[in-house]
Amino acid sequence: MTTTGKIQGKIGLVVYTFSRRDHGSISQCNIWLARAAERAIEQYGRDNLFIVAQEDVAKWLVSREVDVDYCVYEPKIGPGLQSQDVWKEARQQFRSRGIKRVISIEHPFLQWRKTHPYVTRGGFELVPFSVPNIGFDKRSKQWQCRGRLRLLTYAVRQMIGNQLNGALEFFAVDPSAHR
Repeated sequence: MTTTGKIQGKIGLVVYTFSRRDHGSISQCNIWLARAAERAIEQYGRDNLFIVAQEDVAKWLVSREVDVDYCVYEPKIGPGLQSQDVWKEARQQFRSRGIKRVISIEHPFLQWRKTHPYVTRGGFELVPFSVPNIGFDKRSKQWQCRGRLRLLTYAVRQMIGNQLNGALEFFAVDPSAHR
């Protein structure tokens, strides 16, 4: 902010979802994330933001008469979107508009460790923004979103999986060398 209180250039706002439900019902977790986005809009002003939101958050914001500039839709079949899929679309939108600063709103425990580096490695300045604990959703389609122990198990599995993938790549041999 300058001394006049005006913001220099638009700020990108990317809002991820945390939990999905069947039959179009929006998870309370995603409502909490949408409310965090509303706080960012209040703080920075709607005209100063370019908003990219994952589908359930976008639906809720639009129902509250908040314009979403770009919605990242869930695929109709197969597994849902991963954080990197959402970021890839958001990054393209921000770059095409010359946006340099980004606010990232996501689950404060699981997703922020993944999403904040996307922003900084992508050459953007991460604008600090606090997201409160959004809780869990016992009716989620995703088992890891239903409680603390499940989420912790999921996080540990991801960390171990990432370590294993790195080790396997290190020892990988080109199969064509054995023909």
